[in-house]
Amino acid sequence: MSNDTDDVFDRAADAIWVCSWPAAALWGLSIIGFQIYHWLRYGSWQEIPVATAFHYFGFQLTAVYEPKSWIGVARITEWFLSWPLSLAGALLVLWVAWMIRNAVRGQ
Repeated sequence: MSNDTDDVFDRAADAIWVCSWPAAALWGLSIIGFQIYHWLRYGSWQEIPVATAFHYFGFQLTAVYEPKSWIGVARITEWFLSWPLSLAGALLVLWVAWMIRNAVRGQ
């Protein structure tokens, strides 16, 4: 019985992994598509960094941009927050799927 359950979870983890690739591509292309639309309509490129998503959900990032301590950690975080959301979101989708797959397989 345990073998059948393990096999189902293993196949589900593989399915998540396989589906994550088109999901990541769709995520990235949809953001880039919006940026192209904005450029075609208004003539200016709309940059969408990761920080935009954090601002959208109401996170305060003053500790990152005006740190009182842990300056190095703040600079690394600021560097990550400047990444394009299209790339970071796609990589996040793939990373989560990879983590699920490895957790199910016990690796």
